[in-house]
Amino acid sequence: MKKILFLLLAISLVAGCSSNSKDNDSKNEEEQASKPETQEVAVHKIEDTVKVKSHDFGFSYEVTLNSYDEKKEYNGKTVKDLVEGESLTGDSFAVANVTIKNTSDQTFVPMEKLEPVFDISVPIGIYKELSPKLNNSLKPGDEITVDLVSGSGNNKNNIYLVFEYMKDEEARFLLNKVDG
Repeated sequence: MKKILFLLLAISLVAGCSSNSKDNDSKNEEEQASKPETQEVAVHKIEDTVKVKSHDFGFSYEVTLNSYDEKKEYNGKTVKDLVEGESLTGDSFAVANVTIKNTSDQTFVPMEKLEPVFDISVPIGIYKELSPKLNNSLKPGDEITVDLVSGSGNNKNNIYLVFEYMKDEEARFLLNKVDG
């Protein structure tokens, strides 16, 4: 008798779980259908100005990409002076000259609040020691023009300068175009 009772209890438990699973599956399908598809990030070019909102801090700013160049030496330094051993950064500097304007109502220090990266098939940060002007406070309405410097990789891929990397607010500039 106990075995029959246990068997009935197990069957009802399995039946209850399986019907609940179908309900959950249909709910998940409905949720997926109601979510908007991920939008592709717009790619901007030299001389474009882009309005950006900081994902982490909530303030807004504008970035203008003024120019881009690759250099073997920057301010008397080579990539090998800054990086030991083999690296993804290559042997040239990627130098993006940008203007950053504070369009918010709060003061911020770009070096502390912004994290621009060079996307060279993998994200590479900037050499902060080569951009000391980023340590200056930007009051509302103020702007600075500065070189953002990183390694240029092996130049087999497109190079992008990205603000708010991998966030909904991402701003992406194409620095070079590699054929293929």
